[in-house]
Amino acid sequence: MEKKISENIFDVMKNVEAFERIVAELYLSCSQTGSFDKQFWTDMGQAEIKHASHVNRMIELISRKPESFELNSHFKSAAIKTAMSGIQWHMDRLKKNGLTEEKMFYIARDLEQAILENSYNNIVRTSNPEFQSLMNEIVSETVAHHDQLERKITPPMPSRS
Repeated sequence: MEKKISENIFDVMKNVEAFERIVAELYLSCSQTGSFDKQFWTDMGQAEIKHASHVNRMIELISRKPESFELNSHFKSAAIKTAMSGIQWHMDRLKKNGLTEEKMFYIARDLEQAILENSYNNIVRTSNPEFQSLMNEIVSETVAHHDQLERKITPPMPSRS
């Protein structure tokens, strides 16, 4: 029974890593779109690549001592796979010039929000400090990404003088 649980943890975490990579691919594709803010999207994409590397490290930590990690039974790989299909659809639209940067800000904001709402930091329970630190960094940066995107969508109101 424990072996089955471990396989589920690895399946979920490998899907989380793949999710981070496809989000990075989407953001980096935006950076290659002539009319989009190249630096903004490059920075966002690079951060997602870093998140994928963190998840890969987390998988290594789990593999060393799987009994120290417990999968949150409410988190399902199927949800991640569905989200990745949606991201692929957006990439296809982007390649066909079917998305404006403004629309992409909304899509990216909603992606970052979905990560936060799905208790991304509660996928796996553990007392392993390195694992927790990596996850906390991902969540903290995701909050920052969401806030950056929110500011792009809702620019500050002009001050009344």
